[in-house]
Amino acid sequence: MESMVMENMDTEDMVNKDNSKLVSVIVPIYNAEMWLEDLLEDLCNQSYDDLEILLVDDGSEDRSGVICDIYAARDSRIRVFHKRNSGVSSARNFGMRNATGTFLKFVDSDDRLSNDSIERLVLPMLKNSNVELSIGAIDTERSLWNSKLEGIVSRAQLIQDMTNSLQGFYYGSMWNKMYLKKIIIKNSIELMENISWCEDYLFNLEYISYISGEVSYTSQYVYQYMIRDGSLVSKVDLKTRILIENLCLSKLHEFAKREGITDSYAEHHAYIKHSQMCNLCAEGVGYKKLVHTCLTEQDVSFWKSYKNSQHFLVYRILKFLICKHINILVYCYIYLKEIAKKHTIRLRKFYYQKHKRCVSLN
Repeated sequence: MESMVMENMDTEDMVNKDNSKLVSVIVPIYNAEMWLEDLLEDLCNQSYDDLEILLVDDGSEDRSGVICDIYAARDSRIRVFHKRNSGVSSARNFGMRNATGTFLKFVDSDDRLSNDSIERLVLPMLKNSNVELSIGAIDTERSLWNSKLEGIVSRAQLIQDMTNSLQGFYYGSMWNKMYLKKIIIKNSIELMENISWCEDYLFNLEYISYISGEVSYTSQYVYQYMIRDGSLVSKVDLKTRILIENLCLSKLHEFAKREGITDSYAEHHAYIKHSQMCNLCAEGVGYKKLVHTCLTEQDVSFWKSYKNSQHFLVYRILKFLICKHINILVYCYIYLKEIAKKHTIRLRKFYYQKHKRCVSLN
């Protein structure tokens, strides 16, 4: 059982407090002393101040726990939990179980927020009780994750938008969103603790399965995602990534079947299979490994039936080559594309670091 070492808000006060406008911000923390103070300053200086900030110290071995305690002594809205190391999903689940607010916001300990980030996300939900999910744009050097979507849309439109924007971070991440806690509690939604990648994507997929109301978009930046060396994603080995991607496909298939959106599922399926091929080539695996993993008889059957309703050129080329059984050209095409992508990202990162906006994002 998880043990809580410190909490700086009295339990009776939490029970008696009117939490109808309270946002619970959950921050999983592990060895983040280099960046943690910047994030905590961002949270403590939010324009929307009806917050409780749950800092879940997941067995940090550096000064992260000490920093949490220092900030808790300064700000009564901060609640600190020290627990043994069990991973980011366990820390987030722990935070959800201890949150008392009506709304839930997730933040990673090495990222940044604008001072009106939480306000931008929660106000549409306060103004319109039918809004059950709020989503904002992400500031990052990888501009393909940004969005210009704006306004209140139906759940059906959200699902269509997910299909039109297949890059995973905008819809896959948790930290550019605001959730209703009652939906999570009622349906016992938790992050899978036995995987360490794409767990947030699967959480969102399950959450969306249970909402019945509307969704709010803001095209304004609500989160600054920092790409750090040695990030969690970079530590996931290739075999595990393939297994998790196949798990995502299975969950997506269940979702699409339940929603009656097989075309949407096909778009996601193509995206993930293409992603698998790219990951394999990026790791430098050989031709035989790619064929064995991504060009099976089942894969060929999928590409033959795939309609490519979004008309992605990459998928048109893959469909042609795979259906013609020209596997060696599939391998060469993906391999060369990954080399070009690596150089493009390097140049984009250099440009971003040289010309990035001030951290306030205002």
